[in-house]
Amino acid sequence: MRFNDLIEINDEIESEIDPDVAYYSDMRRKRLTLEHVNRLRKMRDLRKYEEAQRLDIVKKMYARPPAV
Repeated sequence: MRFNDLIEINDEIESEIDPDVAYYSDMRRKRLTLEHVNRLRKMRDLRKYEEAQRLDIVKKMYARPPAV
């Protein structure tokens, strides 16, 4: 094989690989924008609120009955 043949084969292989598909070995991350950070903060706040609501319901459900 000649060097030109190797380059042509490499070009063919690169053309077959889809750059939009993320592979496990691809560890690059996109930059976090303020929009991403705000969305994550809102999701965290919502989960925290839902967890507090769930705990209130559980406390009421398993509370001791009032003395009669």
